[in-house]
Amino acid sequence: RAMGLIHELEQHTSKRLRERYDLNYKNSLRKSLIEKIQAGEAVFMWRTSNSRTVFDVKHDVRRWEMCNTTLPVPGEVTIRVVYDSKLKTIVTVLPIWPH
Repeated sequence: RAMGLIHELEQHTSKRLRERYDLNYKNSLRKSLIEKIQAGEAVFMWRTSNSRTVFDVKHDVRRWEMCNTTLPVPGEVTIRVVYDSKLKTIVTVLPIWPH
């Protein structure tokens, strides 16, 4: 049951990452974001529930992670993620609105 839920959440996250950041949710990107959160290298933003927390995670984008590879590589970007500490996975990515 949990594996099916995690698969659904990863599909949802992949779709939102494409829409909001123009990035493909490759396994290496997923692992990198989760490792940074678990290592305390992400910036805590706010808690949404007992198990879900919003973090800003810096990521150095590689060309092969981009959906549109004709665009210039942006370099380091900040990705706002919702992380579930019970499932130990990212459940979605949020846009970062300009201030």
